[in-house]
Amino acid sequence: MATALTIAGQGSPDAYAMRVDQALAGITPQFAGAYVHVPFCFHKCHYCDFYSFVDTQDRQEAYAARADQELAAMAPWVHAPLHTVFVGGGTPTLLRPPVLRAVLNSIRTRLPLAPGAEWTVEANPETVTAEVACALVESGVNRVSLGAQSFNERHLKTLERWHDPASVARAIGFLRAAGIERINVDLIFGIPGGTLADWESDLRQALALGTDHLSCYGLTYEANTAMTVRMERGEFEPCDDGLEA
Repeated sequence: MATALTIAGQGSPDAYAMRVDQALAGITPQFAGAYVHVPFCFHKCHYCDFYSFVDTQDRQEAYAARADQELAAMAPWVHAPLHTVFVGGGTPTLLRPPVLRAVLNSIRTRLPLAPGAEWTVEANPETVTAEVACALVESGVNRVSLGAQSFNERHLKTLERWHDPASVARAIGFLRAAGIERINVDLIFGIPGGTLADWESDLRQALALGTDHLSCYGLTYEANTAMTVRMERGEFEPCDDGLEA
């Protein structure tokens, strides 16, 4: 049996711990994992419907303190070592390195991690620096999921991504130099105006980076996202279903 716990920041820490207790009542998981959400972003990508907001740099310390409180409140109810930890967002690597270290330290000290646990942090290419990469490694992170999405500047503009294609290789270089070899690259297919040749080019460029994992997602038009509003206004046509398939 696999059990996943999510830290989402709703209600008081004690109330959250009570919900965790109720959710885990009678469960003895053989495999357990935790997800910790960091809600900050430079900019809201137009296709994204995850809970996030633009960071003004003045709430990071408060978030780190609250995350530590919730992790501490939840810890007594975690009865099995965690085999996976995933820190997502938002953009976790948007946190300033001292704040990032504080959040990761809270995870490491508050939760029981199994030996050899896979600890992943999501990152946007433009936020990965040598300092950020070192903060990840020194905190115990051993895997990074990098949101490349595309290597085509036109498609990145359509998605309202802020990085340029060259920043993906640069970020991977920083991560490898710091000691992280387990790197996933996210790609999105079915982008408006895209062709099969565009997708093949994205795949070739991603594979050329030598990362150990690719995650490929079809673009979805979630309700109330800027991407869906733009489509409904007639700014573009969605990708043909046959081409996407």
